[in-house]
Amino acid sequence: MSQTPNITDCFTWKGRQYRATAYTRTVQVELSPLVSRLLGKTHADRVVFCGRDEATHVVGCGVAGCQAPVGEITDVEPISGWTQAMIDQEVSTAELLVGHEAG
Repeated sequence: MSQTPNITDCFTWKGRQYRATAYTRTVQVELSPLVSRLLGKTHADRVVFCGRDEATHVVGCGVAGCQAPVGEITDVEPISGWTQAMIDQEVSTAELLVGHEAG
C-alpha cells in the first residue's frame, strides 16, 4: 500500500528504511534562447522542493539518501524517540526548501 509519509516519518523503499526529510516534484522551465539553440529544445525538467500534497517523490535519509517515488513507498511509521520540538524543527526546515531547486 502506497503512502506519502509526513516529515520525520520512517518509511521503506526498495527494502531499505529511511526518514522523510522533504518532498519534491518535477516542473518544466523555459530555457533561455541561447540554451534553447544549443540544446535544440525550449523547456527542461527541473526537480523542485514542494509541499506534501504536490509531491511525486519523498526525500529520505538513512545510511544513504534517496528520492523515493510516492507510489513505491511502504511501511510508513511515525518516528519514535523524538520530542515534538525536534519534529517541529524538521518540518520548519522542509518548509523553507519549498520552491527551491533540488539537486
